[in-house]
Amino acid sequence: GNWIGTNPSYTPGLGNGDRGIEIADSSNSQIGGTGPTARNVVLGNTWTGIIVFASANTLLEGNLISDHGGSGIVIQGVTNIDVLSNLIGTDATGSTAQGNNRGLLITRDSTGVVVGGPTGRNIISGNVADGIWIASGYPSTGDFLIENNYIGTDISGFNAIPNQPSHPALYAGIRNEGENCTM
Repeated sequence: GNWIGTNPSYTPGLGNGDRGIEIADSSNSQIGGTGPTARNVVLGNTWTGIIVFASANTLLEGNLISDHGGSGIVIQGVTNIDVLSNLIGTDATGSTAQGNNRGLLITRDSTGVVVGGPTGRNIISGNVADGIWIASGYPSTGDFLIENNYIGTDISGFNAIPNQPSHPALYAGIRNEGENCTM
C-alpha cells in the first residue's frame, strides 16, 4: 500500500492540495486490497481522498480514507464499482473519529455500485456531514446495493462514532436521492 497525504507515523498536515487518488476514464482498476501491505492510507487532502469517474469495473478495498476537506470517496459516472472493507472517517483502528466532510458521495450517471457485502463491511463513521450521499439531479443514477456496513459506529458496531455530529437535523447516515437502491 501507499501513504498518501501522510506518512507511517500518521503525521497530519502532509495532504495534497486537492485529491489523494484519482482514477479517470479507466477500466479494471483496483485501489487497495485485502492484505495489510495492500492497504492505502489516504489522509488529509484538501478536497477528496479518492475520486473515481468515467470508469468501469473498479475495486476500492481495505483502505483508510479519512480527514479530507471534501468527501472521503467520490464516485461519479462509474459503471460497476465495489467499495469493500474500507475505514472511511475513522482512525486506523476504526475506534475514533477522524472524519471527512462527507464519507461517500455517489453521483452523475453511476450504476452498478456495491458498498459493503457479506465479507466486505465498510466502517463509515465520524464524518462531518452524511456517511453516504446518493445525489439526485443527474440522469441514470441507480442500481445500487448498500449492505452490511457499520455506519455511525466503531469497528465493533457497539460504540457510536456518529456522522453529522454537529448537525443531526441536516445530515444522515445514508441520504438516498437516487433510483433503484437496495439497502
